[in-house]
Amino acid sequence: MHTFHKIVLMIFISAMFIACSGKSAIDVSNTVASESTTQKIKEITVKDLSKKYLDEHLIIDVRELKELKTGMIPNAIHIPMGEIASNLPVYLENNFRDKNLSELKSKPILLYCGSGNRSYVSAETLQKLGFTDVTSLDGGFNDYKKNQN
Repeated sequence: MHTFHKIVLMIFISAMFIACSGKSAIDVSNTVASESTTQKIKEITVKDLSKKYLDEHLIIDVRELKELKTGMIPNAIHIPMGEIASNLPVYLENNFRDKNLSELKSKPILLYCGSGNRSYVSAETLQKLGFTDVTSLDGGFNDYKKNQN
């Protein structure tokens, strides 16, 4: 195939793609812009934790069960990362019966794992589910344990 034919074919395929998508080029760029403005996940370091901060937050350990043998942050509950989307709403509804789930979605939540990666992803998941005050512990339980000595 000649270069000219390849160019014409590429233009045709591009035009078909845009026409079939049902969006103009302006609409597509607006979609990309709105996706990039997603709220950033808040993070806190172990050094910035205070007793008051911990008392004001629902603390959730998202590590796997076998990792808990190294300990937990006091008053934390355990909901593994893979179960956070389905089990947190159930936990909240069972333990805060005087409030509905939409009210509880603004409850301050601190998530942690071993290093901070899974808690960050879990925080993103909760944010997508409508939870508005979610924070991930940067450095996770590993940093927490090191700073307790």
